[in-house]
This record gives sequence, C-alpha cells and structure tokens, in this order.
Amino acid sequence: MSEKFPWFVKAIVRIFRGKIKKIEGLENLPKEGAFIISANHQSFLDAVFMHSAIITYLKRYIYSISKEGLKKTYGDFGRKYLGMIYIDTSDKKKVINTSLDYLKGGHILVVFPEGGRNYDKENLLKGKTGAARLSLWAKVPVIPVGLISPKGKGVLESIVNFLFAKNKAEIYIGKPLTFEKYYDQEMTKEMLYDITKEIMISIGRLCGKKYPY
Repeated sequence: MSEKFPWFVKAIVRIFRGKIKKIEGLENLPKEGAFIISANHQSFLDAVFMHSAIITYLKRYIYSISKEGLKKTYGDFGRKYLGMIYIDTSDKKKVINTSLDYLKGGHILVVFPEGGRNYDKENLLKGKTGAARLSLWAKVPVIPVGLISPKGKGVLESIVNFLFAKNKAEIYIGKPLTFEKYYDQEMTKEMLYDITKEIMISIGRLCGKKYPY
C-alpha cells in the first residue's frame, strides 16, 4: 500500500532528515498492514521527525491524534500531509473510536503514551494505557521508538532549537511487540498495566531513560 508524496512533502522530509544524526531499526517496521508506533515525547516537533524518518522508507503516511488547538498552527497542511488527526482529546471515547477506525483501515498510528511532552532527562512519565487497549482491540503490533530530539516547550523554542541546536535528533526503532496471548482474554486493568509497562520499558531502553513505575 505505497503512497505518493507531493514535492513539498519530500522537500520538508529532506530538511528534517538533515537534522537527524542517526536512525536505527527501520528494518523492524512492518512493510504492510496496520500497527502502532509508541514513542517517548519531548519536543513539539517529534511527530515531524518521526514522519521524516519513516514515511519515505515505508512509502506510507503515518497518523497521530492531535489536540484541536494545533489546527491553528498546522491547519489543513498538518491534516493532509503530517497525518494530524485534530480532535478534542478530552473526549476519550471519541479518541479511542477514531484511533480504532484508522487502525482497522490498515493505517499506521503514532501514540505518545506519556500523554504530553516530558523534559526529564532520566525518567519517562507514567505510561497511559491507550496503546495497550488499541493493540488488543485492533489486534495489531506495537513498535516501540526512542526519540532524542532538540527540545522545545512551544512552537518558537522548538523551531529555534531545531535550527540552531548542536545536538541533532536520534531515532531508535525497536522490534515489534505483539500481545496475541491476551487476545482471547477478558481485558483487565492489570493486563493493561502489564502491557503498558512492557511498552514503556522498551521505549526507555531505546531513548536511554528509566521507567520507574
């Protein structure tokens, strides 16, 4: 299911790829079918770095749930070409249903289980269980990803750090995590916490952070 990208998307990808010092593990990405990319989150531009590293390799767009407020910044460009799904993130049911629709449609979905940007250099935030739920309901694998990118608490700081930071981004992609053993079982909180912990520990190993939960 390869997709063609317009010239300006390819141009943006080249610009951002020039700011990525290292990408490891692209071979761990499934070549077809739906799956979840689950990554740590520390920069406003993480999703763009992720796209730049992955979409030309797979020749497929990837999608991510985005706060409605980001529509003012990225607009239709973000929706069409960065895979941003603008939604009221306070409506958890809508978030889950929309995410499932994309996965069942055979798409790639990015989930940041920390729930927001984390500037702690040593520890991950406690992981939310959304990726675990979606993986079980859609019966798709989770690909853990560790991101090390120029940080920024807002659009301006992120762009400045992107342009002038000496340390370029690094992206480490882990092997697929599959949870078939849980498919025929009743979903419980303990199960979701166990799966989430496995995902977060894998992400931590890739980005050099601990998961203290």
